[in-house]
Amino acid sequence: MDNKLRKVQYSLKQNCKLRIKGLFEDLQRANKGVSSYLLITDANSLKILSSFMKMMELMELNILAVERIDNDRKPYPKQHVIYFLSCQLESIDLLLKDFPNKKEAKYGQVHLFFINRVSNEYMSKIASNSLLLDRVVTFKEFNQDFACKFDNIFNLEIKDDLSLMYSSKMVRFQQFAKEIGDKLATVILSFEKIYGVEIMHNKSELDYSQTIAQSVHQRINEVINKLQAEKSEQFDSTAGKITLVIIDRAFDPLSPILHDFYYQPMLYDLLEEQIENDIIKYKIQDEKTNQVVEKKAQLNEQDDLFKRYRFSHIAEVMSGIGDEFGKFVNSNSTAKMQMGAFEELDFKKMSEIIRSMPQYQELIAKYNMHMKIIEDCWNMFEKKDLKMVGELEQSLATGLDVNGDKTKEKQLISQISARLQSDTLDDYDKLRLVLIATMTIELTDKHRKDLTQYLPMQKQVALDNLTQLGINPQRAGDKKSKSKTRISKEAIKKSKHKLQQQTFDLCRTTPELENLMEAFISDFRSTQNFKIPPNFKSLKINCEDYSGKGAKSLQQKNRLANILGGNNDDDEVNNGIQKIIIFVAGGIAYNEIRAIRNLIGSQDQDFLTILGGTSFITPKQYVDGILKLKSQDF
Repeated sequence: MDNKLRKVQYSLKQNCKLRIKGLFEDLQRANKGVSSYLLITDANSLKILSSFMKMMELMELNILAVERIDNDRKPYPKQHVIYFLSCQLESIDLLLKDFPNKKEAKYGQVHLFFINRVSNEYMSKIASNSLLLDRVVTFKEFNQDFACKFDNIFNLEIKDDLSLMYSSKMVRFQQFAKEIGDKLATVILSFEKIYGVEIMHNKSELDYSQTIAQSVHQRINEVINKLQAEKSEQFDSTAGKITLVIIDRAFDPLSPILHDFYYQPMLYDLLEEQIENDIIKYKIQDEKTNQVVEKKAQLNEQDDLFKRYRFSHIAEVMSGIGDEFGKFVNSNSTAKMQMGAFEELDFKKMSEIIRSMPQYQELIAKYNMHMKIIEDCWNMFEKKDLKMVGELEQSLATGLDVNGDKTKEKQLISQISARLQSDTLDDYDKLRLVLIATMTIELTDKHRKDLTQYLPMQKQVALDNLTQLGINPQRAGDKKSKSKTRISKEAIKKSKHKLQQQTFDLCRTTPELENLMEAFISDFRSTQNFKIPPNFKSLKINCEDYSGKGAKSLQQKNRLANILGGNNDDDEVNNGIQKIIIFVAGGIAYNEIRAIRNLIGSQDQDFLTILGGTSFITPKQYVDGILKLKSQDF
């Protein structure tokens, strides 16, 4: 029998989608005489709802229309209305404003759903409107206050999270930590079954992660006690243990700023100005008019090509799409005839072949879109000379050059200076490179001035702001001291090992989250549990019953299911499986997501991994966040 652990198939996104669908189906069953509903959301709840449900799917649940609560809306005094709202003062006030008096009430019967818990203060405000209260038929705290655009990858949709995280005023952070804690708790509460929960957090000077962990712990404890008192089916001792690992951005301030040459991180970095809400704009020649037109495409898991290649190195993407296209051509006689005219196949020639086949419009659009955005990426790569920049970044981040030899700081600083004088980089690119140098080298005052002279004054503040992330921007000591690498001997050793194994260029760095995940995988293999890493603490709820026997029994059940041909997404398996949630307060970067997904995708395992952050961050958003750290008005 194969001793490898079985890969877990589970979708947090699909689970949450089914929860929302079940919510509206329960409403239909309870109100059989109602044929349709209006759905009112706020900006935040609409983002969350849209990440799980399409408009067509909502219409199938008798939703006539979706409207924003902050927009002017036509009144329908006899219409049943569903409010799907965030627990925010603005949303509560706008809700009450819809029912000023009997004559001007916008809607008839009201079904109130909040995506998180409603505070006593807000409950009192709602109760103060007797007209609204008389019309409320349904009231529920739904507990799903996060967006999930991709399977098992979520974010809390919090803007300016880095600035809010590292506010100099601790009172403001305490409020922010509570907001994060309440939202993060709903990820755990979205599981069908819960019992034991362990919340780990990294130690830091100002205890950012600890404060958030305590907030989550308090909220989960309250809910579990309530579920236990109500004898709810959701509280189930057979449920797999949930381990939540909370890390603040200062745990690894370097990774989000490095160039990454895997498909999704590269797209969201180099083509960020073309992407908004995961919709990419690109220009392409129209097949009918031969005019260059602007088109849009959604970057999501419904696009099979994007789903397959988003965590692949750009070299694999370029060759892979070409190979797939070649197979398609060989299986199609029309395409084969067209291809006969070409000795070699490149993206331009692929486009010509595709245009000759109007019967494959959907395939045409998909290949054309990916070929064009890959071309746009590559043009930007060459325009900015990112092979040279990327190699310099890798040397700074690992302490090793491409040959595996230890780098010399003076030589690196000279190379950085040369790049900063180049016309290929704009002010943002230059600041990014100087920030990487400052994070990886303890700069003398002279070397720091040598580098910052190429930056506008308003950008130079970013270096001083690094102190908020635990980095002293310059080397302490006398003026004669030398600049010296910040990269530890252990990190250099790991980079050297990775350099010997790497297949592609510019890939020898390892995000700290990947190192952490590797340790968790190793621990689980030997103990069927996740050990607390060094410099971490934990808070536990109902964890005394977990000794690994449940996981071993589940592993045996999985193997039996394999033999019998059973489904590995069976509800009992999903509920009983252990789960680990890696969460980054201050934003999780696309290259970190890529690194962990590739790591867990390359190994068989008997636990579920979910990744999340207060937001998803691109390098530019991260740099902008660093610039705001001290200038933000709190």
